[in-house]
Amino acid sequence: MNRIVLAAAVFAATFLNAQKFEAGIKVGYVNSTLDLTVDGQKQQVDPKHNVYMSVPIEYHAHKNVSIFTELAMAGLGGENLNFGGERSRLHLTTVYFPVGVKLYPVERFALVGAYNFGFVTNALGKQDGEEVDFEDLHKGNSSFSFGAEYRFTPNFSAEAKYNIGTSNIAKESPGVVMKNNFLQIGVGYYFQN
Repeated sequence: MNRIVLAAAVFAATFLNAQKFEAGIKVGYVNSTLDLTVDGQKQQVDPKHNVYMSVPIEYHAHKNVSIFTELAMAGLGGENLNFGGERSRLHLTTVYFPVGVKLYPVERFALVGAYNFGFVTNALGKQDGEEVDFEDLHKGNSSFSFGAEYRFTPNFSAEAKYNIGTSNIAKESPGVVMKNNFLQIGVGYYFQN
């Protein structure tokens, strides 16, 4: 998957090198939490720490406004879930496509808002000491995101975003509502025009 993301970044840099388009690559830390309710009772779930990678493409519609999309991948999920007295760990390999807007109130600093169209490619975990493939989990893992980005130079940036899950990942399980929220903090490199 890492080769696909890198190939997409090179493709974007080569073919979208117009004056108003920018493309790059981002990597960073992701802290994922599951908002889990079982039969109306909120369950405590420990966060999962992992990494994310993305290939952003940005179109500068105005000096203060741009539209962007990304191809992103992250390891999401949670630790120490409690399903009917059994403890579980859940790892959700998620591919998502943020589509959103950046507002630049001042030069180099952007406020970011997007909707992430996401899907789970793998739902793996450990339950009672055994490795488990959670095939009954819904493949959708979409979310709203908001945050900020700062450009240190025209090429290098740092970002912080919070994502609020909108998909019930466990909709196949009656009485269970599970949504994935995650914080991401990372750095990016934008190819020069």
